[in-house]
Amino acid sequence: MTIHPVSPNTVLANALHHAEDVLTPRVLDAAPERIVSTGGTQINGAPHIGTSLVQTLAFVTAARLRDKFGVPVEVRFSALDNAPYTIVTDNKSGHRYQRAYAHALGERGIADQVDSLYRPMFTAMSERLRVPHSVETYSRQQAAEHFRRTWLRVLPRMDAARWRLAPSLSRTHLRVPCPQPGCGWAEKYAERTYVQHVSAERAVVSAVCLHHDYYEVAIAPVGARYLDLSTLYRNLVTEIAATGTQKTTEVRVKCPHLADLAPGNVIRFRVKGTDETCDVRVRQVTDYPDFGALLDGEGAAKVNPVATREEQLASIRAIYPPEKEALGVLAVRIELLCP
Repeated sequence: MTIHPVSPNTVLANALHHAEDVLTPRVLDAAPERIVSTGGTQINGAPHIGTSLVQTLAFVTAARLRDKFGVPVEVRFSALDNAPYTIVTDNKSGHRYQRAYAHALGERGIADQVDSLYRPMFTAMSERLRVPHSVETYSRQQAAEHFRRTWLRVLPRMDAARWRLAPSLSRTHLRVPCPQPGCGWAEKYAERTYVQHVSAERAVVSAVCLHHDYYEVAIAPVGARYLDLSTLYRNLVTEIAATGTQKTTEVRVKCPHLADLAPGNVIRFRVKGTDETCDVRVRQVTDYPDFGALLDGEGAAKVNPVATREEQLASIRAIYPPEKEALGVLAVRIELLCP
């Protein structure tokens, strides 16, 4: 019988001298060109002491990471203007509906709120600690083509993630506000919201409005329709979007059918169980005697930005047995041809 640990906690009692030390293994393994600390804040009024404390710690931690590793740092705040501005109960269905700050105040009103309530402290911390910062609203984030393409790519795989994102009900809800001019209402808990993945370029969301009854909205990589994801769902897409563009090296063994692989070749990858494909162009092919030498020579982060060298080595060797590795291995540097 194989026993797997079930606790989510890693105990570092007496092994951790400073909070930033918990990042040391990842920073040493990834050798990043810069470190960006990202945090989200609901801009539903003046920040309370807990919010200000977290924002301050983001700047202080970034400064200490810069000093410890000699790497440029930045603090990026996500102004969550999808926070509810008004919440009402529909007398007919009993469902709760919300209208977000983004729809109630508009882009200019959101910018004014950030500038008056948050920007002064951000500016003061930046100047004092010499840590640059930026602010991005959730509305701008969800409108970005890369974010929406990432969501469309994640959508067919949500069954594998839903219990982790919503352990109690396994329902990873999203809201697509009613598109009628001046409306913007959406069911807070998305009880009657349904999503159909049509293709890598399109999904259709149906829902019921507080005032306009049933409606459908098509979500595409480029478009004006608002995509409001629940917190953990949003974090998942954000993190995949942030890391998914950094993989630049594929690992293969030197099988006979790869003998002619050369720079300029185009490889098409197919996602297992779907019709989704992605083309990449080969930039360079390098021989290594084994997987360990490949990861050391190329840098583990170029192969998998979110796993350590040891984790990657174990995963790769679980795929390729020793007799395959003995053939020699290839590091195939690639560039993405499709989003």
